[in-house]
Amino acid sequence: MRKCLFFLVVIFMSTCSAGAQETLTWLAVHWPPIQILDGDDRGQGRFDALLDIYQKNLPQYEHKTIVMNWGRFWTELQEGNSQICNMFAIKTPDREEYTEFSRAISWALPLRVIMRKDTIEKLGNPESLSIINLLEQSDLKGIIVKKRSYYSILDQHFRDHGANIQKLAIADKNIIQMLLAGRTDYTIEYPFVVNYLSREFEKSYTTELGSIAIEESPEGSSTYIACPKTDWGRKVIRDLDRVLDQVIPTPEYLQIMQMWHFDPREREAVRKGFEKNLLSTSK
Repeated sequence: MRKCLFFLVVIFMSTCSAGAQETLTWLAVHWPPIQILDGDDRGQGRFDALLDIYQKNLPQYEHKTIVMNWGRFWTELQEGNSQICNMFAIKTPDREEYTEFSRAISWALPLRVIMRKDTIEKLGNPESLSIINLLEQSDLKGIIVKKRSYYSILDQHFRDHGANIQKLAIADKNIIQMLLAGRTDYTIEYPFVVNYLSREFEKSYTTELGSIAIEESPEGSSTYIACPKTDWGRKVIRDLDRVLDQVIPTPEYLQIMQMWHFDPREREAVRKGFEKNLLSTSK
């Protein structure tokens, strides 16, 4: 009898082990309309759609999400304490020391300086401006998100000329509200993100926001999936890259890249950037 029970236990444990799935935890950030965790548009963000594709094509993993701010994610990754992957990641030389990156998964139009329209008028309605000159204007104060990368070239300027810009662990929506309320003079963001976030405050503020191109900014930018630089992270990235090679060339993927862009010129610019920067199998 004991012998039979022993074999039953062994069979049960073997069956459970064979059916067990490895957990893949994804960083989730409420950053409408890139990812939308709350409200009427919940789940309708660009990266909500991307995450759905990745999860469906990686059935060998049990997928979970965790809400975490940028600062905590990068701190945990750098300290080697994380088994979380971030699909909003900007690749920088510093991060490559402790991060395993996928091939590029997304392409976006350039970041711009976001200001109230009356401030833009005082500056003479420029088409573009130098971020260095802006940062050195002591009468203009800016706010950006702490530990978020705004791409290497802008990150470097913030470090070298950042006396007049605050870096806060704060939600993007709150920065937009502070800008509308006159509590700061500018921030750096994607215009389509600002357009979405500012809708909530339309009835509360009479001022309007505008944007100015940044002379030092690249024409557009790619985003990557970031996992820990460990055996686990390398394995996940290999699996992800195989999926990305299959799904990125599809028409559906381009449609996701164009989500929440309603201006035909923006949609066309996204298409060109997508074809130039993502339709390549190289990292």
